[in-house]
Amino acid sequence: MEIGIAQAIISLAPTASWVLTGNDYSSLEWKDSVIPKPTEAQITAEINSLNASYESNAYQRHREAAYPSVTEQLDMLWHMMDKNTIPGKGSDWYNTIMNVKKQYPKTN
Repeated sequence: MEIGIAQAIISLAPTASWVLTGNDYSSLEWKDSVIPKPTEAQITAEINSLNASYESNAYQRHREAAYPSVTEQLDMLWHMMDKNTIPGKGSDWYNTIMNVKKQYPKTN
């Protein structure tokens, strides 16, 4: 995901009024008289911060794609309960979820 100046401005001043006609600071027209216009350095720092945050949470995006759907998980749990099996450690459901967590470990 490419995080640019627009995302940084929204993060820094979510309610501000502004127009961006290009993809650089010089094309930013600040229309808000209450909220001060962020400096180019502030915007660059925010882009860097947003990129770092996005990268540090990559494991979450990978896990979300790898987990079985909620419908599938509920079906696994229902079948275990139907057999009077407690869905704890060692169960099919637990092992399925744990395998995804091991494949994509939390980074922090």
